[in-house]
Amino acid sequence: MAKNYVQPGEHITVTAAADTTSGDLVVIGDLVGVALGDALTSQPLVLALKGVFTLPKLNTEAAAVGDILHTDAAAIPLRATPPVSPITAGVCIEAAADVATSVKCLLAYRP
Repeated sequence: MAKNYVQPGEHITVTAAADTTSGDLVVIGDLVGVALGDALTSQPLVLALKGVFTLPKLNTEAAAVGDILHTDAAAIPLRATPPVSPITAGVCIEAAADVATSVKCLLAYRP
């Protein structure tokens, strides 16, 4: 194995910028992950960077399978239509109606 190998990268530990609850969508710059546990501000927080998660979705638009899902630096609910400053969160893997408040998102998808 390479001497400079660090880890697989499916999970990373960061410092929580705010109080965080397990399952929260976390955005740090262009990095998008899901909190795997609770953490208070300034505590270590483990993020999943890969996998499928049910996450909050904007309830005024639908998402179809294959749609790229966007958020922004404030970790707003996911949406297919990019917000003003979009960050790609992942891709929709199960259709969600416009009134739905959640969507199944495959993280780590980069177009």
